[in-house]
Amino acid sequence: MMWFDGKVFRPLKGAGEARFSGVKGILVAPDGRVWINSSQGLQAIDASEMARAMQQPDYAVRVLQFNFNDGIRGIAASESSTPRLTRLSTGELLFATISGVYRLDPERYRTNPSPPPVYITGVWSDKTAQPLSPSQLEAQLPSSPESVRIDYTALSLTLPQRVQFRYMLEGVDTQWQEAGNRRSAYYTTLAPGSYRFRVMAANEDGVWNTNGASVMLVVPPTLVQTVWFKLLCALMAALLAWCVHRLRLREALRRMQRSFDVRMAERERIARTLHDTYLQSVQALILRFHSIKAKLPKSDEIQQQIDAALDAAEAVAEEGRDQLMELRVNHVCQGDLAPALAAACSAACSQQGVAFSLHEQGARRPLKAGIKDELFAIAREAVANALHHSGSPQVRLQLVYGATSFSLEVRDQGKGFEDEVLQLGKRERHWGLTGMRERAARIGATLAIHSTPGTGCAIELVLRAKLAYL
Repeated sequence: MMWFDGKVFRPLKGAGEARFSGVKGILVAPDGRVWINSSQGLQAIDASEMARAMQQPDYAVRVLQFNFNDGIRGIAASESSTPRLTRLSTGELLFATISGVYRLDPERYRTNPSPPPVYITGVWSDKTAQPLSPSQLEAQLPSSPESVRIDYTALSLTLPQRVQFRYMLEGVDTQWQEAGNRRSAYYTTLAPGSYRFRVMAANEDGVWNTNGASVMLVVPPTLVQTVWFKLLCALMAALLAWCVHRLRLREALRRMQRSFDVRMAERERIARTLHDTYLQSVQALILRFHSIKAKLPKSDEIQQQIDAALDAAEAVAEEGRDQLMELRVNHVCQGDLAPALAAACSAACSQQGVAFSLHEQGARRPLKAGIKDELFAIAREAVANALHHSGSPQVRLQLVYGATSFSLEVRDQGKGFEDEVLQLGKRERHWGLTGMRERAARIGATLAIHSTPGTGCAIELVLRAKLAYL
């Protein structure tokens, strides 16, 4: 059965289990109601339902059904080519089936206005039955049920076989489920929680009991579904991640220490080579020139040239000794860092006529050997930069032993760095700042330079406690 909207033919849809098949007769009554004689029996559609279907093509019309439940035997004959439905002048309908001709007076037919009462009779879960009384509002289900069956019914003393049901399990269903005349609802694998099951019913004339009946279903969690178990799993995962982090950190520290040891061994080897070859050779040349000088008259002009050459050689030897001390800085920083820095930096400042002060904040804590050597070299280089470039009358060194980090700061009151130096991070043809940054990066520290031209400079190094302290 279809209807034409002026452009295309559209199928007519019936609500619930209503179908339009094997249609052998159609007529429209004066009140607009459409009567249909089909293989489903005698069907009636109100005019308002037809009008709504024509405005909304997807709308399913409600159908009033007359079939074997009303005493009609057989269906419309499929081989007949003549209409099997007509209306008499009295308003009565005549319709034929394969079993005979029947008469219906629509004016004498009365609908049932009373909605049927609805009851939830029981709940089945994993083959375990749980009967419910009408006053029972909650049912306890087993943990993690594989299958749940909810039985319900509605009281109808006229045509119970035509009672229609729809249900919804709040928390699972998003809309009402049309069940037809089926009196059971089925669900599987319900998660832990509370669910409200609601069911409504309509009588044989489509009058719905919208209040219906409801019951709260409670599914307790299993051990692995409890909040405590999930929190315990999260805690174990966090503990495992922390242990892995600690192992990785310990391995990184071991690799760093091995790198320090290899580098310091290489520096010591180079220092020994310089001492045994370069400095010894220069010293031998100096002694040889002294012996040659001794054989010349004191007033000889060549002797004066030799003295100048010897002075230059002594300067070269002194520079070589400074480089040697730089390579063997680990032997300079014996004991704690603060006393070693105080001795080395105060001596350098006194030679330049600059006041030096060292301050410690927090309880002194022992530092790792490789870390301490790098900190000593960075601090000494920062003080040397202040002496050679800042023009400051004093240099202040501060060590802070914090609970979470160790910091070192060298501050002067000189002319500060030029903007170009701050942008490049180094001076042209000078490698002091670059060397300090490289040393800081090797030990995992952050190095910052705070300077404004004319107001002094502060070089600050910060190192995490786990990397600095023993």
